[in-house]
Amino acid sequence: MTPKETRGPGDMISTLVFAGTGLWLASAALEGLRPLSLTLLLWLSALMCLAAAARHLIARVVARWRAR
Repeated sequence: MTPKETRGPGDMISTLVFAGTGLWLASAALEGLRPLSLTLLLWLSALMCLAAAARHLIARVVARWRAR
C-alpha cells in the first residue's frame, strides 16, 4: 500500500475484527483448560490475527527498511 492510498471503513472494520479475534483467542489460550497442542494452536492463531491487525504498521516498517 502506498502512502497516498486511503483506508476505508471496511479496512478499519477488518482491523478491529482481527484485533478482537486475536485477543479473544489469546484469552482462550490463557485459560489452560485445554490440551497443550490446542493451546499452542490457539496462541499461534492469536499471534497471526494480531499480526493481521498490525499489517499496515508492518508494511510501513518493511517499506522503510527496504528504502535504506
